[in-house]
Amino acid sequence: MNKHSSIKWAYIMINDEDFYPQKTNITLNDDVSKAAYKELKQNYSALCDALFRKVSEDTLELKISFTGYLGTDSRNDEELLLRQFFDNNEAPLTPYQEKNNVKKYKPIYLSRDSFDKNVYELFSQIIKDCGEYGGEDFGCMELGFDDSRGYTATDGEEEWESSISIDQNGGQWL
Repeated sequence: MNKHSSIKWAYIMINDEDFYPQKTNITLNDDVSKAAYKELKQNYSALCDALFRKVSEDTLELKISFTGYLGTDSRNDEELLLRQFFDNNEAPLTPYQEKNNVKKYKPIYLSRDSFDKNVYELFSQIIKDCGEYGGEDFGCMELGFDDSRGYTATDGEEEWESSISIDQNGGQWL
């Protein structure tokens, strides 16, 4: 039997704030974020193009929609790259998460491969200044699932409420 794995997310947060990609752009405010974008574009061009659209010299649009879907039936090149990007689950728990016995749980696999840690460091440097709480050395993006509205992760048999956070250490499924 061929199982269909998918994720549907209900929101995107960057640096602890709702982020609406079609309404809000990412500004590359300093040499760090500009160099990170340049390196991501140079070394991971296809992924960079799947994640961002350049609006102007120092402004990017995140191409990931506020609500979205990726599954094993996602087949175009950009979707395959995003599946690979979001498949990572290597970021360690924070001390707060460890103290509160939070468990990492990744119920599905979107890709056989993941990107190396450098990709996540570059991505986190690009988004670091987004929103009111930006301005740290690295930013964090979260795709949140909400099963009360039908947004879940599924392996074709079971469904889970979950979230994926992306920071400089990689992805973290909770």
